Formats: sequence, C-alpha cells, structure tokens
Amino acid sequence: MRHEHRRHLAYEVQRLSQHGQSQRQIAHALGIARRTVRGLLKDLKARREQGESAPDREIPPRTPRPSKLDDFEQEMRHWLEEDRKLTAVRCHEKLLEKGFEGGYTIVRERLREIRREVTPPVPATTPVTVAPGQRGEFDWSPYTIGEKLKVQLFHAALRWSRASSLDGETDTRQTTTFRCVREALEEWGGVRRTRSGRR
Repeated sequence: MRHEHRRHLAYEVQRLSQHGQSQRQIAHALGIARRTVRGLLKDLKARREQGESAPDREIPPRTPRPSKLDDFEQEMRHWLEEDRKLTAVRCHEKLLEKGFEGGYTIVRERLREIRREVTPPVPATTPVTVAPGQRGEFDWSPYTIGEKLKVQLFHAALRWSRASSLDGETDTRQTTTFRCVREALEEWGGVRRTRSGRR
C-alpha cells in the first residue's frame, strides 16, 4: 500500500470512526478488510499517545482538505435513511436548496459512501424454504477425544421440522455415510418425498 494512499485511507477510517461507525461498518463502507481497519485505528491511537516516528515527522502529513459536503453530511444521512432510493441527482437538488455550492460529482461519491454505511449488507445466501418431508441435510465434523482418539460426528437434520440425528464414527467413507443416512431415516420413520409425491 503506497504511503499517500495509506494516509488518505487512515483519514477516512478516522472520520467514519468519529461518526460512531463500527470497524465492520467502516470496512464495508471502504471496501477493505476489517483487520486493515483495526490496524489503522491502532496506528492512529499510537501516534496520538506516542507521537509519530522520526521519518514520519520529516515527511509532513498530507491532510486532505475539508470538503464542502462535510457540513451537510448529517442531512444526507437523514435523507437516505428516509428514502433508500434517493438518487444523487435528487440529493444534489436538495443540497442546492440548503445552500450547497458544489458540483454533482462530489455529491454522487459521498452519497455512495453513505449508502454503503447505512444499508445493511446483503446476506451471502438466501434461506431455502421447503415443505415437510421435502429436504434433509447432513455433514461430518472432526473431533479429537483426549490426545489421540479422532472421531467423526455425523449430523443429519430435516429442514422443515429441524429434527436431527447424531452418530459418532471413525471414518467418513461412502459406505459409512450411507449407513448413517439410512439409520437417521429409520430413526425419523420415513424418507423424503419424491417429485411424484410418493414416499
């Protein structure tokens, strides 16, 4: 990461942190890893407490100039919370009515940043809803008992009722898996429905 880019990123992280954003929200808004946010905040705290190192003092920090939008950011957040479909064009019009004298591009970029902060991230997966008897799942999980004994825990569950079946084995071979699935079905008293509706 180049020196100037890191300084600018540190400024943005500090600004969002001062607005009460969590490390997770900051990482999502800036498109960086949470550990990067944590590291930058740690560096900023150390500089405040101990002062910058000699090389850093020799190179004067290049602090970004205040933006014309800084005084209007809270209003932009409020507008976006009221209307999640607020466009940059409409936001620029509303800002002009409030006395803002800047251009459209800077409004579009700042609105994009704020939208990332106030909009919850989309779940990576969408939950699957199924009818009774239509779907089941199973998985293996390795465990070590004591210092040497390694076992595999078989866990099967039905999607609709959440009924589950557990079994401990020493391997995950195909024959072992089929046997565990059969025993789980016998425990539940049936099998899932086929596409034809027969059991």
